[in-house]
Amino acid sequence: LVPMWILVTCLLFVFFPDPWWKSRHIKKRLISADFLADAALRIKLGGRLLLKTDVLDYSTWAEAEMRQEPAFVTTRLTDPSAGLPPTLRERRCHFHKIPTYAVECRRVPCSDPCADLDLPTDRPSLEVP
Repeated sequence: LVPMWILVTCLLFVFFPDPWWKSRHIKKRLISADFLADAALRIKLGGRLLLKTDVLDYSTWAEAEMRQEPAFVTTRLTDPSAGLPPTLRERRCHFHKIPTYAVECRRVPCSDPCADLDLPTDRPSLEVP
């Protein structure tokens, strides 16, 4: 899941994660409902999560997963560089004529992003006596 040290951010990049090819390993993929729900809590409104990969099947699968999270609006980018300088992996893919893909999620308001969290309601007051 998203590390605790990332409390709130505007950008979260996921570049070339392991696609876990075998069907029995799909549960190990980084992009998952749990990861996306956690990311939605940590990405500011208007912020984005950007996924880049060189595996078409993985990008299609991840895009479908991302579209399930109501806190994000998901778009497959026509420019796989997403306007960023190329990574070493992207340069290697370009050299070997391997296409790359980018999928972006923009954080939008949703009804209640914390509705499913089991937060304590009896928190102590922060008022100074």
